[in-house]
Amino acid sequence: MFNEEDTKVSLNDDGIKKAVFAGVVVLYNPDETVVTNVMSYLEFLQTLYVIDNSEIPNSNVVDELCKLDRKVKYVGCGENKGIAYALNLGATLAIESGADWLLTMDQDSRFEKESITKMVEYCINLQDDKVVIVAPEPINTELVVYRKRKENPFTHIVLTSGSMVNLKLYQKNGPFREDFFIDYVDTEYCLRAKRNGLAVITLEGVMMEHKLGKPRKVFFFTTTNHPPIRRYYITRNR
Repeated sequence: MFNEEDTKVSLNDDGIKKAVFAGVVVLYNPDETVVTNVMSYLEFLQTLYVIDNSEIPNSNVVDELCKLDRKVKYVGCGENKGIAYALNLGATLAIESGADWLLTMDQDSRFEKESITKMVEYCINLQDDKVVIVAPEPINTELVVYRKRKENPFTHIVLTSGSMVNLKLYQKNGPFREDFFIDYVDTEYCLRAKRNGLAVITLEGVMMEHKLGKPRKVFFFTTTNHPPIRRYYITRNR
């Protein structure tokens, strides 16, 4: 497992700590697959904040997550306060702990080790002080593969899940909009960053598996099958 004193990811060639990475994963009525997903990136983080928006937490899942490593810090909200609230709470805790970057994850997203390694190394070596978010290319295995088709890494909008947020610039850009609750939280944040003179980057070839809704096939089509409350926020926030 990750050890802050000897990892090559968070130390430079002289053995001096160069960057500290924390993470936040947002839960809402998760199943056991979240444990495997968390394991795909946990070793690269100094601390992982598990923010649970479930009204009734899944005690088995919570126990399994907390058993993974002492770096896992569980916070139960007791109600669904929305993804924006959870991300902001994770960012606040990470800043207080002295972290430089925050990996923001959904419960149903996971990395291949090679991809998360590349993204962490990219953030460590990043020289551009205007880049607020470094993001992977998300793959949805049940719907469609999203791939950036241009060489320019600068983009307009990325998902919060899988993104690495520069916490210094997060404080400049401001918190995620909690009144948006869930949908278009990432869209608004990226557009606000652009307005504030900050940049968002997508790394070509750095892939993350991600699910959207509860996909269901209808004849020749596959739908995200979101519940009514999600449709409400999608429409309102758009």
